[in-house]
Amino acid sequence: MKLYLIAPAFELYGKDVAAERTRAAIALITQLVCDALRDGDDTQLTSEWRRPDGTMADVLDTDSRLAIVPLRDAAALHAHVEAAIDPNGVLPSCHIRGADVRSAVNCRAVSFGYDGQAFLCLRFEDPAPVSTDPDLAVVEERSDWLATTDYLDGLVPG
Repeated sequence: MKLYLIAPAFELYGKDVAAERTRAAIALITQLVCDALRDGDDTQLTSEWRRPDGTMADVLDTDSRLAIVPLRDAAALHAHVEAAIDPNGVLPSCHIRGADVRSAVNCRAVSFGYDGQAFLCLRFEDPAPVSTDPDLAVVEERSDWLATTDYLDGLVPG
């Protein structure tokens, strides 16, 4: 496995969320992650906290349970990843629900930081993501973090 840090090239948190550069950075990181995850695979899963009636909850609700949610539709995956990357919370926040995404059939997975970062785990044979605009987002191979951090702990089961 290889781990890639995909991060904004500038601090996104607290920035004018309507600013063109902020929105463009979020869009680029989202696209890089979605393209890598969906490369020949549409079996992505995430987890969400749900009440017994199936409505959305958060981890603090005493009757909530963790549910595995498929993201097989490209638009659903894109919306989920975009919300997880946006540190300003303009989009519905996934952080409290657990935004991590994993493929059900291969080892591709992504976890998210709180400041717009994506920690993308890919197979050795997968192509490395490449930022089309380093002024918006940078990609750094950080496979050494697989053994020395807990960034990918708690990913949803496949």
